[in-house]
Amino acid sequence: MSTNNEQQDIRRALGRKGRRTGLAIVVLAAVVLEGIAAVQYYYTRGMLERNLEAQVLMTLRASAMRLDGNLNSTVAQVMNQV
Repeated sequence: MSTNNEQQDIRRALGRKGRRTGLAIVVLAAVVLEGIAAVQYYYTRGMLERNLEAQVLMTLRASAMRLDGNLNSTVAQVMNQV
């Protein structure tokens, strides 16, 4: 009978150890995933900022070219009237 109790004690100890190990693995995986997400956020944010800046500069250049064309057209009309 004592061997039965000893076997049950061993099973319980292994079961607890297995649950603790499993929990530690889950926690470690969660921490690793959070780290990966933080690095991805950092690089993605920088990339999006650079992309937005390039789009804004392109829009500003297009607007400047339109204004320059309007100004040149107006100057030409004034010169023709004179």
